[in-house]
Amino acid sequence: MPGGTGSRPLRIVFVMRHPEFARNWEWVLRELVSRGHYVHLGFELDRADRSVVAQLTREFPDRITQGFVPVRHDMWHPISRALGQSIDYLRYLAPVYRDASFLRERAAKLTPAAAVRLASAPLLRTSAGRALLSRVMGVLERAVPPLPELADVLRDHEADVLLVTPVVSQPTQHALMRSAHAAGYPVVLAVNSWDNLTNKGLVREPPDRTYVWNEAQRAEAVDLHGIPGESVAVVGAHTFDHWFAWRPKRDRETFCMEVGLDPERPFLLYACSSLQIAGDERPFVRRWLAAVRATPGLGEVGVLVRPHPTAAGTWDDAPVLDDANAVVWPTHGANPQDEARRADYYDSLYHSAAVVGLNTSALIEAAIVGRRTYSVVVEDERNAQEGTLHFQHLLRENGGPLTVARTLEENVGHLARVEDETGADGWQRSFLQSFVRPHGLDRPAAPLFVDDLEQFVASAAPVRTRRRRALGPAVLAPVAWLLHTISYGRPDRARRTRTAETGVGWKRRPPLRKRLRRRKQALRKALGGLRRRG
Repeated sequence: MPGGTGSRPLRIVFVMRHPEFARNWEWVLRELVSRGHYVHLGFELDRADRSVVAQLTREFPDRITQGFVPVRHDMWHPISRALGQSIDYLRYLAPVYRDASFLRERAAKLTPAAAVRLASAPLLRTSAGRALLSRVMGVLERAVPPLPELADVLRDHEADVLLVTPVVSQPTQHALMRSAHAAGYPVVLAVNSWDNLTNKGLVREPPDRTYVWNEAQRAEAVDLHGIPGESVAVVGAHTFDHWFAWRPKRDRETFCMEVGLDPERPFLLYACSSLQIAGDERPFVRRWLAAVRATPGLGEVGVLVRPHPTAAGTWDDAPVLDDANAVVWPTHGANPQDEARRADYYDSLYHSAAVVGLNTSALIEAAIVGRRTYSVVVEDERNAQEGTLHFQHLLRENGGPLTVARTLEENVGHLARVEDETGADGWQRSFLQSFVRPHGLDRPAAPLFVDDLEQFVASAAPVRTRRRRALGPAVLAPVAWLLHTISYGRPDRARRTRTAETGVGWKRRPPLRKRLRRRKQALRKALGGLRRRG
């Protein structure tokens, strides 16, 4: 059980989905270490790019440690996951998501078909019916026993608090939070990005403290997730702290020569969005480039297309742009997680004349650097933009920096007038002050995060361990065993694995229908052999 910290350093267990999340938390981690605190990074999955974690553990071997945390893959995993995904799907049927068909369809693909059909039943099709269904599923999900192994991790590291991110993307992290609460540890939700509270799953285990970027996210936490407003702290977007003080590493001519652009011409930066948001952008980029080339004044402008890190393989294998002054760079979609790759990314923004994108955080970073941002809402990409709630934060009518066009012709018309706007100063200030650094443009967010965390842990009341009734698990146990057997086969015959793709868990067996079909085919083959021999 954790105790009061007094003036001693904090001991923190910080659970992330995988090591690449550390990129968004580097400055918070560095601030924690600079104040003498200890952090153990716990990951559910492995990922190839561990550069930020590797750098931090090399610099602070006595202050930052890492390892894997227990992940639920026991008998209770299938039913817990099915209930969690179903609850997440039901949120997208609420009136606030009426126009978010992209998010609704994406959630439906991950949800058991029975739950999707149940939500469409006549008696449950109303808001009240779906709210009742969600509450019932929530009661069943909370009846799943906690993970006792997580409490062992917290005790082994003498933790004062558990931090978890992103929570909203995977049901397994709710089990971690419930297990910590069951063992008496305070739990902090560290919101990872600007879209997490609107286009991912619900926060179903109330955290004791929640950290968000701005007042808009505070409202999302309260209105969309039911988190008490008094437990939400607005600290700013620490993810972007470094860009406010960053400077270019190369002059413009050197940069253009390196990437393959004409240094005598200005260039536009097209920043691609993630695969989860925009899918394969290559067809759209080709259409957009053709429109650029057909516009007076833009015929010879340079174009640098920067792939999103999640789309690395999309741009690797074939030439996409048949144009003398347009390049895809870097083709492998480098994630700016170390000094060199951050310099490449920053120089791309800094030396560009303007930045174009569909729906990506690069549009926020461009505003920090001082580059105008533009987008175009076209029919085949509309769901990736207006079909998501977080895109609205960028619109000019909502105080954002983004100039949006409704056609390619309108978009390139905006781009042809970029030079007319470059002389204006302070155009992005109000957006940065409200969305990125609400406590002042000269105040980095990471120290504010750590200030509040220290105060929270020092003053937090002891967490009351929750007594769990045995009736719920006893009722659910037969269903859980059946679902586990269908999904994975007998637990005692499954094999443990830990890989970059699957993380830690039981090796998944084919679905029951496929296994029965294979057995039927094998039986027919055996009977055929007997007939031939006869």
